[in-house]
Amino acid sequence: MTSNKSAVAQQEQDHDPVEQEDEDLPPAYSMASTSTSATVRPASFGRTIPGLPTLDFTRYAPLDSRVSSDLSTTTIVDSTLCNSPQALAKFLREQIAIPPVPEVNVKGTHKSWNGDEVDFNIRLNLLRYFLPHAGEVGLEYAKLVSSGTGKTKFKLPENAAETNGVEQWAEAFCSDPALDKRYSPDNRRLPVSLYLYISSFIITRKLTNWDSEYLIGRIHGLLQNLNYKGRTSITFPLYHTRTIVKSSQSFGSTLRSAFVRNEKYEVEVYWPYANQMPGEESDEEQSCMTRKCLVRSESGWFKDWKPVLRAAVLGKRKGWVGMEDWIEVAMRPPVAERAPTAWGDSTI
Repeated sequence: MTSNKSAVAQQEQDHDPVEQEDEDLPPAYSMASTSTSATVRPASFGRTIPGLPTLDFTRYAPLDSRVSSDLSTTTIVDSTLCNSPQALAKFLREQIAIPPVPEVNVKGTHKSWNGDEVDFNIRLNLLRYFLPHAGEVGLEYAKLVSSGTGKTKFKLPENAAETNGVEQWAEAFCSDPALDKRYSPDNRRLPVSLYLYISSFIITRKLTNWDSEYLIGRIHGLLQNLNYKGRTSITFPLYHTRTIVKSSQSFGSTLRSAFVRNEKYEVEVYWPYANQMPGEESDEEQSCMTRKCLVRSESGWFKDWKPVLRAAVLGKRKGWVGMEDWIEVAMRPPVAERAPTAWGDSTI
């Protein structure tokens, strides 16, 4: 019996689906946490699951950090990061390596006697389309846009790709005589001239080179073909766009910040969808030939997701749509697309 179990276990291991993931399938994941309290996570929290991008998602909410209610900003108060260049450089590299989390939100409403009623509210995660395939080189890059005005001795490189760029950023920040890193109950009698400014390190993440207007037009066209007459909203929310490192979050430091100058060290990290925006070249045909998307073109994305969006709208879905829905729609028998009767009109 033991040998049989071992053989079965070995057979399952030989057919591990992680290695057979279909790169063309849409993603099946969502960022669901909305807690603003300090992060508490078990040490055994899984980091790689079949079908997910190869990211360490725990870095979006480091231990002892706080995530804003809208999931846009992560703040970590840690004096060690503000005083140890080695610790801060390691933290910066980890934060630079994770992109913001984009999604598509398609919402339809109509007026009724009870107020605005939601007909559908669909959310699709776009993170996968800004990440390179395994083994391929991405297009992302980081740039220092602000280095405060402290009495630093360092000439800071603007780009992290330059030699030891991140290390020099960390060294300059930790050496900056900022108020919150010098103030303590033991040195309250320091001269007022030393209370010059408060400093923080900010990582800001941005997406570039993708044509959201094209997708808005195509999705609006789909809704018109479905005879939807209600009000529509097509947006592209972006989450986890900023990480802020501070050394103090006390009431006193917050109060003092209203009376002293706030200086910041800020790095912007860019995650391009393609190597250039559509139509950047005067010759449209030449632009199509030279523009290379990291994973899929915008037209290709809409072609992949159009049947799923159609089914979700007609099914009046409210919530996430992911890979499971894509598979389910793909497995249905093909039917001729016919526009339904007009729907979504206001009832008042």
